[in-house]
Amino acid sequence: MKKMKVVQCWDDGVATDIRTAEIFRKYGAKATFNLCIGQHQEERVEPYWVHDPKAGWSHRGFRGGKVGLKELKKVYEGFQVASHCWKHENAGLIPDEEFSVRLSFVDAWKDAVFAVAGNQVILQGGEVLDVSDGSNAPRTVLGIKENGSIVMLTLDGRQSS
Repeated sequence: MKKMKVVQCWDDGVATDIRTAEIFRKYGAKATFNLCIGQHQEERVEPYWVHDPKAGWSHRGFRGGKVGLKELKKVYEGFQVASHCWKHENAGLIPDEEFSVRLSFVDAWKDAVFAVAGNQVILQGGEVLDVSDGSNAPRTVLGIKENGSIVMLTLDGRQSS
């Protein structure tokens, strides 16, 4: 029987990832978990139901909670972990000057000399370039540091808030 490979990405670091990761480990499945670290608290927030599903993001009134910062390493050990932005920002709604300030929070980016997002160069010679196109599409940013190492950042788009 021919084996099939499945590529899986799970977003936002929700508490339901804990059970998902357990199942994946049991069956030897691989996955990438994309986290918004700025939304996490020290302690876990358990999944819960909301009465008004239109008040913030939910799936038909269900919110998946959040994995606690204290348990991130244990929960995601053995899996790939990627950035899904700091606080799930909509890149297209953030003014360029504020966006470059938000990028500065990531220590890994402080020595970047070149970066691309999609087909646009956004950082060259260590200077942020004005490339705003008004789009709210998701972006994956790839940067190169002076020492040749690579840094990545994923920005979520098309969100209502």
